[in-house]
Amino acid sequence: SVTMTAANMHPKLNTTTEHLTVVEGGTATLPCTVQSMGDQVVFESEYQVIWISPKKTMISMGDRRLMDDLRMSVERPYISVWNLLIRNIRHNDTGYYECRINTSPVQTNKVFLDVKVPPAIVSQMSSDTIVLAVGQTATLVCNVTGIPQPNVTWYKRNHKGTSNIKEKIGSEGEVLIIHNVSRNCDDIYECYVDNGVPPAVSKAIRVVVKYAPEVHLQHPKRLGQYSGKETVLDCLIQANPLSITGWLVNGQIITKSDKYDIEILNEVENRLNLALRIRDISPSEFGTYECFASNFLGEDKEEMFLFELTSTSTTTTTSSTAATDTTVSRKQPPHNNRPGDQKSAEHSRPNYNSIDRQDNPPNVTPANSKSIERTKTSTTPATFTTPGFVQTTTIFRKRTPDKATRGHHAKTTVKRPGKTICRPISKCQLGRTRSTLRRTRLTLRRTRPTLRRTTPTLPLRGKKDQTSSSMSSQGSKQLYYM
Repeated sequence: SVTMTAANMHPKLNTTTEHLTVVEGGTATLPCTVQSMGDQVVFESEYQVIWISPKKTMISMGDRRLMDDLRMSVERPYISVWNLLIRNIRHNDTGYYECRINTSPVQTNKVFLDVKVPPAIVSQMSSDTIVLAVGQTATLVCNVTGIPQPNVTWYKRNHKGTSNIKEKIGSEGEVLIIHNVSRNCDDIYECYVDNGVPPAVSKAIRVVVKYAPEVHLQHPKRLGQYSGKETVLDCLIQANPLSITGWLVNGQIITKSDKYDIEILNEVENRLNLALRIRDISPSEFGTYECFASNFLGEDKEEMFLFELTSTSTTTTTSSTAATDTTVSRKQPPHNNRPGDQKSAEHSRPNYNSIDRQDNPPNVTPANSKSIERTKTSTTPATFTTPGFVQTTTIFRKRTPDKATRGHHAKTTVKRPGKTICRPISKCQLGRTRSTLRRTRLTLRRTRPTLRRTTPTLPLRGKKDQTSSSMSSQGSKQLYYM
């Protein structure tokens, strides 16, 4: 009865097509399961499970491998399972594999094996380092393989720094063309390859641009120095390659000696500072200095002129007298054409620098036993005022127990015929007053030619007119703001 039951039962396979994707180098397990197998002894005596390759060759029959490819084998975790195991998958393993059972009709289970290949760069057919001159055309090649076909993206990054920031350039493709290259094209270019199958790969291509030297002075083209001093001249040189560099003085090349020293500073790729140190410079060493550089692509130079500075002697006269009253007077002659004049005018140019000094110090008289008013030896230039005025400045020092009234004091007296203006100057205003005096003296020196051509007039005593009144008001206002 068992035999009859087994004969009446037919094994069945899943006839639908399955799809399996594997990355190259991995392992693939192609499934094959028999349903309604019945008795195993009867099944194995009447039926066989075989595997067929994409090339229509028999891989296995039952548990036995019929091919010499050791990567393939039949795996049976259960009695009804005949799985095909393929190790170290290759790209040419792609295709349809068939699991068959010799029933009538023959039953077939198909499995499609899709092998993906990660991207790769063929170094032998790709660019490595490209060297060219300014103005030429650079062609960068990045030959890649992979399934599916990879996408190639180009980036540019700075080779002089440590930053990982990169800039996307050009369009996608295995070839990047740079026309009319310049110094700014001297960098590292990277092709990034990706097709969705990890891992993505990249390759760096170095582009070296050769260019003629460029020289730049690091100081003005005219430089002054005193004899006997140490002088340093500096220039910046950029070139690729950096071949010949140096300094000339008056057309003669400078060599290292006790007098001259040539130093290379801040040397980096294609860039350096060339410094010329001149010790104890003498008059014969002043002149035209030239920093130069050259290579096989060209040359460049920059000239500068080093001239000698002469020190101007300044004579300073310090007055240390006992005078405390300084009087500056200006005499104005009466107007010739004013009616009623009884005396003829004496035509003489006013002397703006006439200073009458009293060299006798005033007597020191104690005000009381605790307060002493003392006049110190000091001379303050007087302020030149409106014509017709006479100004007197007295500087004295007060010593009293009261700190509020102690210190230097000054009193300025400005006189005009028939009028006197007195104004004290505090200690903190004394410095500003002296600065004002110096500025006023400079102004009068500049206006002296005009005053020589125009002789101002003073009103007669006892008579007033509109001109003298306005002069008086303006003079008073000017003195107030000194």
